[in-house]
Amino acid sequence: MKKISILFTLVLLISAALTGFTTIENVTSEEGGKWYNFTSSTGKFSIQFPAKPEISDTKTDEAHTYKANATVGESSYFVGFTVHTTPMVNPDDLAQVSLDAFNETLGGTIESSSEWKYKGETGRQAMIKMEAQGAQVDYKVIIIGQIQYQLIVISTSGDYDAKSAKKFFKSFKTTK
Repeated sequence: MKKISILFTLVLLISAALTGFTTIENVTSEEGGKWYNFTSSTGKFSIQFPAKPEISDTKTDEAHTYKANATVGESSYFVGFTVHTTPMVNPDDLAQVSLDAFNETLGGTIESSSEWKYKGETGRQAMIKMEAQGAQVDYKVIIIGQIQYQLIVISTSGDYDAKSAKKFFKSFKTTK
């Protein structure tokens, strides 16, 4: 029960780090066996979740941010994307800024960090340990054009399912 409480707290922290959201209609989820195919025409991508994701969004003058998340046991899977209205210059540097800001919001320790290459673009990926909460976060961020994507798997430290996390991250596909 303590692990579930910790996971719920971490989900709230992650949601706060990605900002607040409300439900949107232009993102659809379709069941695909034990995994759900999630497609966003606005975000121009698709990804698979191990459970049916909840979908929400928020809009400001500078950007429109969307989020989908699903929880399985002690692990939560998130994808967030922001459509920026201002030009994105130096997206590689902005990905690092995003990682640093995300980690600062969580109060975690970056255990490892490296470039994340996707379709000729460079983002950042990191493993973040949250000692006080007994959790780890597998985080990826990349900016393609005006869209910033964040992919996250968070688990209580002993319950990280590397196989499911790999499938989740590998299933991320952008479209035109």
